[in-house]
Amino acid sequence: MIVTVLRLTRWEFFKLRRRWMPWILVALAAALCQSFLWSQYYEYVVRVPFHEQSFFNLPGPVVADDGRRAVIPISCADVWDETIDDKLARSAPELMEESIELVESMREEDCPNSLQAEAGFLESTRQIVVLPNSASNAIGIAQTIGIVLIMILAASSMGGEYGWGTLRLALTRGIGRWQLLGAKVLSMLLLIGGGLVIAALTIALSSLVAASLIIEDGGGLADASEWSTLAVLFGKAVYGLMPYAMLAILLTVLTTSSSMGIGFSLAYFFVELIVFLTVGGLFDWFSNVADFLLGPSVTAWMIETGVHTTSPQPSLFLSKDPPSELHAFLVVTSYMLIAGVAAFWLFQRKPESTEGGRRVSVLRRQEGAPVLLG
Repeated sequence: MIVTVLRLTRWEFFKLRRRWMPWILVALAAALCQSFLWSQYYEYVVRVPFHEQSFFNLPGPVVADDGRRAVIPISCADVWDETIDDKLARSAPELMEESIELVESMREEDCPNSLQAEAGFLESTRQIVVLPNSASNAIGIAQTIGIVLIMILAASSMGGEYGWGTLRLALTRGIGRWQLLGAKVLSMLLLIGGGLVIAALTIALSSLVAASLIIEDGGGLADASEWSTLAVLFGKAVYGLMPYAMLAILLTVLTTSSSMGIGFSLAYFFVELIVFLTVGGLFDWFSNVADFLLGPSVTAWMIETGVHTTSPQPSLFLSKDPPSELHAFLVVTSYMLIAGVAAFWLFQRKPESTEGGRRVSVLRRQEGAPVLLG
């Protein structure tokens, strides 16, 4: 039986490989990960260093009848380059004392703080673009958008069996229903893992290029302990996406239509999100209810793990007081098992299936025996 499931899974991959949709969805996820990395690099390139920003102004002489004054912008670079004296000389004489106090405050407090802010910005940029953090960020981003993508792909993969009439052909050849559905589930699991790996690998080369342009010493690879957290995050992301795949498969089996399966799956996701954002923002008691919803539980499952990443992990359902990791795991597992068991039960017991626009009744005499079609 297991051999049959594995053989069918191989056939599922053959079919998916020849379709455009999986490649388009994976390319979309990879492109969004790339856009995040290079947007951070662009922000680094075009930024004005904190100590060069003119965030203070000296009062200049009066330039209008209504008493308006000219302003003389100054920065920490002026303080350190000793050009501040020339600007002080051009400031309003009657306000010279206040101007001197401002410069002294900059020299003692604001400018040292600007150096710390600059160092913090450089370190945060480095953490975003270097490996393995860049790969962790890519997995987090791909997992967030992958919720919608995997529901579309799972529903279309299962719904295609009804629309193309291949379900009837498979059943007439004696393939068990649970074996066929098991292959679908296993193929989705492997596809999720493969998609996340592709997203991480595509970001790796870009990360090395960006790091070489930003980091002067050419470094960028973190120590082995941080690489281990990447593996943890990968496993969490795969597990967190499986309930959505199972939900899409269940709804497709229920409706025997890929379009309806996709529609109902996406409707569930967005309705849950809207309810979470609206009701959760109005009533504090809703946080207890939200702890048992799928979206908030997947979010808590991703962030309550001790995994260090520099970009927020799936934040669509982020709450102020997320449930514990164990609670999130139990809720996510419950959704996955309930949807999975319901899908298998419904697929096994459903006596009729709509294929090619006409209703076909399938009667099976015994497991592996010829099938009578009527």
